[in-house]
Amino acid sequence: MKKFLLLLAFLPFIAQGNLSAQEKEKFIPGAETNSLVKIHIIAFGIGVEQAVDPNVSVYFDVAFGNDYHRESEESELDYVPYFTVEPRYYFNLDDRLEKGKRIDNFSGQFVTFQTKVGFPTVNMTAWYSLSPMWGFQSMIGKRAYWSFQAGPGLQGSAGKIYSDFSGDITFGFVL
Repeated sequence: MKKFLLLLAFLPFIAQGNLSAQEKEKFIPGAETNSLVKIHIIAFGIGVEQAVDPNVSVYFDVAFGNDYHRESEESELDYVPYFTVEPRYYFNLDDRLEKGKRIDNFSGQFVTFQTKVGFPTVNMTAWYSLSPMWGFQSMIGKRAYWSFQAGPGLQGSAGKIYSDFSGDITFGFVL
């Protein structure tokens, strides 16, 4: 748990490490840099989305949220700390812009391959989840955002692998 809190504390500083005195090409519409730092309150945590191309980003997330898992013959919902890494490809930004819709801060549809690793807790061992997903995120006003993503996948824990349906719903604020 200490490692999780330490990672959570240093994530914003890691995100700012890519900034330099040179002017860089900006890939994220409506953003001042190529990094978005997000605090989310559903699945409490912090995420950093780093743009690497006008339609491609890598999202890093450290959070404390719900997970549905199977430790034995029964399944249960538990509140667990985890971190996530996912490359994202936004495939409809140009269409949204032509229709006059918002594309700021990567508002749009995306596909991703989510890799999620959960830290051990009192009720469960460490676990991982691998899932291709489709998702959508959108800004609400200038700073708030919401995001939804879902897809099939695999979840492993205690030496066993299970089929999985993964999904995330987040609501938070861009810093």
